Amino acid sequence: QGVVQEGHAGLPYNAPRSLCSHTLLETSRLFHRSSHERCFHIFYQMLAGFSSREKSIHGLSKLEDYKMLAGLRRVAGVDDSQIFTKETLPALEALGLDADLRKKSLYCH
Repeated sequence: QGVVQEGHAGLPYNAPRSLCSHTLLETSRLFHRSSHERCFHIFYQMLAGFSSREKSIHGLSKLEDYKMLAGLRRVAGVDDSQIFTKETLPALEALGLDADLRKKSLYCH
């Protein structure tokens, strides 16, 4: 079982909202993915984009410590740090999440 967090941007007079729902994850995709496939992209982005201090604040360590992220750690032509800082974080801000809510939505403890 996993948790999916969806963000919904509001129309001009509607507030943005977030929805958390429980879902079943495909076990076969989690444990038996091909050698060239990565899962959990947000974690690769956070681990590459956060400073050591931010990782500590968000309850993260280093990439090598996560068995589920083992295998294909880097993808040619993909800069996880750039994607995180230039796309993911601005997208959360565009959804109307203030700094505190962005921090809470990325917290991993």
